Amino acid sequence: MKFDERGFALLDLPATAPALRESFHHLEFDKYAGHSRYRRFGQYRMTPAAAGFTLERLPPRPYVAPRELNRLVGGIARNYAPLAADFTGCLRWVAKRIPLDTGVAWQADVHQIRVLATAGKPGIVVPEGPHQDGHEFVFIGVFDRHRVTGGELRLTTLDDRAGKPFFAAVVPAGRGIVLRDGELCHDVTAIEPVGERGWRDTLVVPFTRWPERRGEAESGVREAAGRW
Repeated sequence: MKFDERGFALLDLPATAPALRESFHHLEFDKYAGHSRYRRFGQYRMTPAAAGFTLERLPPRPYVAPRELNRLVGGIARNYAPLAADFTGCLRWVAKRIPLDTGVAWQADVHQIRVLATAGKPGIVVPEGPHQDGHEFVFIGVFDRHRVTGGELRLTTLDDRAGKPFFAAVVPAGRGIVLRDGELCHDVTAIEPVGERGWRDTLVVPFTRWPERRGEAESGVREAAGRW
């Protein structure tokens, strides 16, 4: 896979197993992101091996985004329901296409997300607006778009993150994008239902070299109780 000179690449996803598609119907409400998002979360250590990487599921812990990168929920220790589906095959598939450096271990954070839109209430996909995630690479795979419009993915430069996007497109179901997270900002517009109800299902996976991962104890972590 070849990255655009600005730091991103689009790709076609492989066929999705029925069990993985079904698992998006069993996510839990994301209390940190308002009324329209449902999520599960898990982390893996990816250790170099002869055939690529071996994957080890890490014990559950809160997810913390840097305050300086996420002005909405940065610095909050967010506790999400653990993954109930097995996405290790997807991780291996993405790792080969970036491709990740196989000479070092990596941490992969797996965010399984559904954004729901209902009549009169759009689905807010990215409430924090244009942002970076604070990792080396970020994969965003669109697994389903069910009776919705909108959801345009937009990429902007670091020095003009709120300006005109240099890339803007609706990524359809079955396609994904990989970003060099340190080189650009990304955002996604709201979705609207076609009829009474619709949704957008995505898998968002940031990859960080293991020695550079964020630790268990984050500085400046704030409590999230009662935020929403």
